[in-house]
Amino acid sequence: MTRLGGTRLFPPDLQQQVYDVLDPDPNPPPVERLLNLLLSGLIAVNVAAVVLASVPANQHHYAHAFHVLELFSLAVFTLEYLGRVWVAPLKPGAAPGWGGRLKWMLSPLGLIDLGVLLALPGLAGLSALRSLRLLKLISILKFGRYSGALSTIGRVVASRRDELITTLGIVFVLVLMSATALYNVEGGAKGFETIPQAMWWAIVTLTTVGYGDTFPQSALGRIIAGFVMMLGIGIVALPAGMIASGFNDELARKRLIKEAGAGICPTCLRAHAEHPSAPVDRPSAMTPDSAAP
Repeated sequence: MTRLGGTRLFPPDLQQQVYDVLDPDPNPPPVERLLNLLLSGLIAVNVAAVVLASVPANQHHYAHAFHVLELFSLAVFTLEYLGRVWVAPLKPGAAPGWGGRLKWMLSPLGLIDLGVLLALPGLAGLSALRSLRLLKLISILKFGRYSGALSTIGRVVASRRDELITTLGIVFVLVLMSATALYNVEGGAKGFETIPQAMWWAIVTLTTVGYGDTFPQSALGRIIAGFVMMLGIGIVALPAGMIASGFNDELARKRLIKEAGAGICPTCLRAHAEHPSAPVDRPSAMTPDSAAP
């Protein structure tokens, strides 16, 4: 409870109510869901305004409307930020008092909210930060049906972390080798004057984007480029296959838990949910002989 000189500043349950509104449960009450939907709508309107304001004609004709929206949104987002700082100690595992508040303020979502507030009207140097309001939608999508899908994606990526990091390492080596080879073969032709410039061509080619702004001129350079293009097909397929395999394993894990959840001890089930590689002990089937005393 927030106190000042032994005097209560707020009702005992106000902080908990604010926390419930800003961090709702997966199935929040209608009022909390409505408030979060309104906040999501305001964020979406601000993102649309940032996009529309980049058109000179819109900026000229609707400058006043954009300014009013900026001031209103600034007030709402400031109240939201202060509210999240106030209720941060109530989060599970958070330290009490300002320790929990500072931890949230330095978290990615806290820094995003702070970046939005720094993009004040009239500060042209920080105007690019206004696009961060789109990222604020992440904090709103934590509730409802989206939380399960986001958690599944996170577990899939985490389960294939080592393979994905290895793939990125292979890609970096191939990019460097391809760029070095074309730099030596093309002899300083346009787009291959330096190895860093040639790396742009290598990245575009390996990812099968193929802008066509840079391409080798010599016969040997084109042979090497063709080989790099063939490698690019495999480079794109590797991460896709890993992610697909991870999703298949995750769905199988969920199906196993759903089917056998009633027969697995809570500790084993919780361990398997947090660590998919953990073994799950199924209870052995009862037979007449085993059931007899």
